[in-house]
Amino acid sequence: MPRLAALLAGLAAFAGASGDGGAAQPDSPLAGQPFELTADVLEYEAARDLYIASGSVRIRQGERTLTADWVAFNNTSGRGVASGNVVFVDDEDTLRAHFAEFNVLTLEGVIFDGSFVSERGDFHAEAAVITKRGDRTYGFEEGTFSTCHCPDDGPDPWQIKAEKADLEVDGYGTARNTTVEVLGVPVVWLPWMIYPVKTRRQTGFLLPELSVGSRNGVTVGLPFFWAARENLNLTVTPRYLTKRGPKAEIEAEFVLGEESKGDLFGAYLYDHDIDADTPQDPFDENRWAVSGEQDLFLPFDTRYKANFNFISDNEYTLDFPELDDLRFARFVESQGFAARQLGGVGQYGVMLGASFVDDQQSPDDVDRDKYLLQRLPDLVFGALPQQLPWLKRLVPALDVHYTHFYPRRDAIDELGADNLSANGLFLDTGIDAQPDTRGGALAFFERNPNTGVPAGGDPSGDNTPTGTESNGFFDEGEPLVDKGHRLVLRPRLGVPFRVANYFEVYPEASWYQTLYHSDVMDFEERGLFTGRVDLRSRLTRRFGKGVTHLLEPRLGYALVTHDSQGSNPLFVPQTAVPQQRLRGLDLDNVVLDPADRIRKFNGLTWGLGNRLFAAGGGEEAARLLADFTLQAGYDFETSRFASLYLDGRAYPFEGATARFNLGFDPEDAQLDEALFEVSWRAEAGHSAGLTYRFLRDIPQFFENYPYEDNRFDSPKTSFGRINQIEGAVRWAVTRGWSIHYRGVYSFESSLLIGNLGGIEYTSRCRCWSAGVEVSQDRERGIRFSLLYRLTGLGDDTPPRSTGGVGFP
Repeated sequence: MPRLAALLAGLAAFAGASGDGGAAQPDSPLAGQPFELTADVLEYEAARDLYIASGSVRIRQGERTLTADWVAFNNTSGRGVASGNVVFVDDEDTLRAHFAEFNVLTLEGVIFDGSFVSERGDFHAEAAVITKRGDRTYGFEEGTFSTCHCPDDGPDPWQIKAEKADLEVDGYGTARNTTVEVLGVPVVWLPWMIYPVKTRRQTGFLLPELSVGSRNGVTVGLPFFWAARENLNLTVTPRYLTKRGPKAEIEAEFVLGEESKGDLFGAYLYDHDIDADTPQDPFDENRWAVSGEQDLFLPFDTRYKANFNFISDNEYTLDFPELDDLRFARFVESQGFAARQLGGVGQYGVMLGASFVDDQQSPDDVDRDKYLLQRLPDLVFGALPQQLPWLKRLVPALDVHYTHFYPRRDAIDELGADNLSANGLFLDTGIDAQPDTRGGALAFFERNPNTGVPAGGDPSGDNTPTGTESNGFFDEGEPLVDKGHRLVLRPRLGVPFRVANYFEVYPEASWYQTLYHSDVMDFEERGLFTGRVDLRSRLTRRFGKGVTHLLEPRLGYALVTHDSQGSNPLFVPQTAVPQQRLRGLDLDNVVLDPADRIRKFNGLTWGLGNRLFAAGGGEEAARLLADFTLQAGYDFETSRFASLYLDGRAYPFEGATARFNLGFDPEDAQLDEALFEVSWRAEAGHSAGLTYRFLRDIPQFFENYPYEDNRFDSPKTSFGRINQIEGAVRWAVTRGWSIHYRGVYSFESSLLIGNLGGIEYTSRCRCWSAGVEVSQDRERGIRFSLLYRLTGLGDDTPPRSTGGVGFP
């Protein structure tokens, strides 16, 4: 029979006014509204006032629709039944079943062995009985609920099973006799629970977190999310670590206005695994961490930014994952500043800030945190290069920088003055920052109660004829004694011009004036003349229709005069790791050296910048193939050729990246440093990478090694250079299964520094993954980890390699 359509507005109005108890509820928003019925076959039995529809049945009322293979309903009562592919859609909520009872006037009713999906809340459920009670209000019996969509991939990564549940979309849900399951395994039972089922952020418990590791044992966490205000989120996570005990974490996120935002994290535990003040654990059981970032746009066009990290001890980043990115940092730095641009186009700027540095290199018993010079305040004023209206060829600029340096404790009060340097600026204790006076294998724990000086021993090995203690020179790590103020004034004057319209020339001269007022040296000053000239040109050549080569010849000259600096205060020592490559590639690092001891410089650099582009097609932009610089130079002061440097990146084809730098000393005909890195990632999920690193000379510094791994060994006795190779590979065996491995090997001492391998399964919907990993490195030893990660609500992108795992 041809498809039949009927508009039954009059029927609906009649039924709504009939007064029958089974008709539409008075409070239903659609009660009495007309509905539209379409079907392949429509029959009517007048004696029972019964409509029977079959074949592609569709009932529509407002935004609600019900479709089925067969439908029958009584016109008087409005009650009906539907069977065969029953689908009820209410805006973005969908109910599916094989059989349903409903009210044709409100499209409310009961379905059996059905499913429910809310697209707005990414929420879905299955139940033996689902009752639609009102507008977006449902009841469930023997129900299963989740927000992770893995319909064809086995059990959901997490789900809630409840004997009975009620929920209101964009409201809350309550459940009784509830079990929380992870991968089909029950982990928590609750007699009653409430949870949000809203498209907007709402207060409630989040998914339980479970991890297993050799360092902390089994870790279980239950995050609680509190929507404290419209612009403030708080997440409180109580955890229990089987090896360490309970741990509390809190995280806050906020937004202010259209641009300002920030976050704050804090954690605390009383660590049961710590044996306080012993060689293995030279700190107490109270362990904590605080970190955060803020970016605030304040009145008067002022912007405030802060990035801070504070930890209770130097082992925290090793034991706990929340600050894992700081694990290999020699110093944990915290900075904050407020800045404002002035002038019509921001050609002037002022900044007020502060910084705090926490030394992470030493075990706490010889930690030099207390003696590090902190900076509060740090005030900067800058005027960018700009032409003067009356002298358009001249381009002046100005930098002003004031800093107050101070330690939390005086090093002499803590360690005594026996190792005071001849100029009185530092304690010549060696790189471990501790004076070694008398014998004793573990005497660094036996301190004089008045001075804190160790009773004896030389655990760091620096008090030797070739060591750093009492050598008369400042070595990085030795405590600074002085404190005070430093003001830097640097007026600059540039005269840019062009030659024959082919060459750009920018000469600039400046006076680098530094004024000091310190406790040891009182008032001192240092004045240096600095100058530089930069010349460059740009040449372009096309190779056929595919590749464009941009060649940029460069010539630079820099001059830094010498001034007597031996009697100046020492607030910013010269780095123990000379960045020769950075100085050679950019002369700003020469003329703007912030150290209090600056060597005279008179040098010339020349080089070639290169960029290769592949031509784009249509609306596609040109693609960068490579960007690299070849640089060399000559130092007139030492009459030596500077090292030859090659530095750059290449992108040969889709998914492939190469990075490289090379430093070659022509005077000694030797390689000083090198890095070669190639990586590749395929759309199917495969990836591979290989890195080689070489550094001929590395400085001595006091690393933080676990006590049982000889934390006091001087690096000089084990490594004189870096000569390492690192490889990583990930093979996507199938769409879900993958195998990964990463290892680092040092050719120096033939040492396997670390390696990690594992097998991981990622769900087809990309919302969870699980696997096993075995790893070994110098600091954490051997670890066996069971991995389980909730990675989101899912997508169809191919799997990626596992996150970076660093090795020292």
